[in-house]
Amino acid sequence: ILPAIEQGDIVILDRFWWSTVVYGQLNNVNTDVLARLIKVEQCCWGKTRPKKVFHFKRSTSLKKDLNNEDWNVVSALYDKLAITKKKCGFDC
Repeated sequence: ILPAIEQGDIVILDRFWWSTVVYGQLNNVNTDVLARLIKVEQCCWGKTRPKKVFHFKRSTSLKKDLNNEDWNVVSALYDKLAITKKKCGFDC
């Protein structure tokens, strides 16, 4: 991915470290462990930052193994993360 970005190619990802945060929180991953996982992922990305983040909202999950209650939690966690990151300069 990084070489393509460095060449000026457009790269669209359906996941980013945000998913690690959200699903880690949903599954009660230890906050210190989760923070370290995110730090490693961000380290791998280096100075590369997304130019645009698309935050799509759905009323139900596309994942068959996610019940409605968990989906509502996931959706709320993504909303909260998007608001937080928008304040930090992410273009959401």
